[in-house]
Order: sequence, then C-alpha cells, then structure tokens
Amino acid sequence: MPAAMTPASNVPLGLRMGRFMRSRIADPWLNQSRQPRPGVRQRVCRTRSARRPALSVRRRGHAMTIQATAKTVLVITALFVTAVGALAAEGVGRVWVQKIPSGPSASWKGNDTGATERSTFTVHIDDLPAISVTTSSSGVFTNLSLNRKHLVKIRLDDKPLTSFWFSFDGRGDHLRLWYNEFYGTWSLSDVRKGEQCSCPRVEPSQGRRSPVRTM
Repeated sequence: MPAAMTPASNVPLGLRMGRFMRSRIADPWLNQSRQPRPGVRQRVCRTRSARRPALSVRRRGHAMTIQATAKTVLVITALFVTAVGALAAEGVGRVWVQKIPSGPSASWKGNDTGATERSTFTVHIDDLPAISVTTSSSGVFTNLSLNRKHLVKIRLDDKPLTSFWFSFDGRGDHLRLWYNEFYGTWSLSDVRKGEQCSCPRVEPSQGRRSPVRTM
C-alpha cells in the first residue's frame, strides 16, 4: 500500500523550512530570475570611474594652456624690452642737405649732367620720404643710425642721377650733403664746429623717422 501522506500540519516547522529552501535552490528558473543583470553594476562603476580621469585630463590641459600663454607673454615682453633698450643705446645722427648754389658766385661751366639753376634734385636716404632740393629749398634727415650704413639716391628732374652708401663711422653725428655745381657732383662731409647750418634744431623722436624741409 502506498504510504499515507503526512499532513503538512503534522510536519515540524523546521523540516518544512528546510524543504522549502532546498526547493528554491534546486529551481533554476527561480535562481535565474533572481540573479542580478550581468554588467549593470560594473557598467555604472566603470562610467563613474571613467568620468573622473576625463575631468582630470581636461583640467590638466587647461592648466597647461594657461602656462603656455603666460610663457609666451613673458617671452614677447622680454624681446620688446630688449629691442627698446637696444634702440635707446643706439646713437642717431642727421644729414643736412644744402640748397643748390646760385647767384654770381655759382659756376656751371664744367657741369655735363644737364643740371642748371632751375633744376630740382630729389634726395632719398634709405626708405625715408624724399627731400626736394633747389636753389631755394633744402632739408634734413634725422634719426639715422650711427651703427650701420645708409643708402643715398639722388634724382635730377625726376631722372636717376647717382647713388652711394655712407656711414657715420669715423665721422661726427651731423653731416652735410652738398652739391658742387661746377663738376655736377654730390659730396658728404662733417658739419664743422662753428659752421653755420641752416637746418632746424631737431631732437631725435620716437617712431618713424622723417625728413625736415627748410626753405
């Protein structure tokens, strides 16, 4: 005969709990439904941990950019101060361009350049604005460096006449460019002490150099 089923009420409580737990462990579908979804917590942790290095990298990059900008500003400032100091230490000179001789004392007999008392000479020094020189007008170039050579270009009635280089080496800082009407040549010499100079008193100024014209 089959064994008589034991009523649940007659089974001790401890034995019933043990059977219940064993049945829960043995049920694979129940275990699978209660298992946490794989990768959820790991993904959250990875996301949180990945944000921190990215934020740290951005901060380091920003700090490096600020440091590079500060270094660039310091270098530019140092170069500017050096350039200003070099310009301040560099002496400057001037060249006075005399008027063309005229009157009874002027002689043009040996002049084969085609120039006459009515001619107009245009004098350039380096890249400075030109000065027109006639028997009634002249000018002066100022703020010329004493430490390098300068290029003079002269035109006669808007046609090239001559050009030459000069420097202040072995000279004073005040030179005179004058025209010999008899030979048709231009010469450069020192303004001697006590010599009357018709050019105005011009103090060296900052910025672009410009010639001063006198009448």
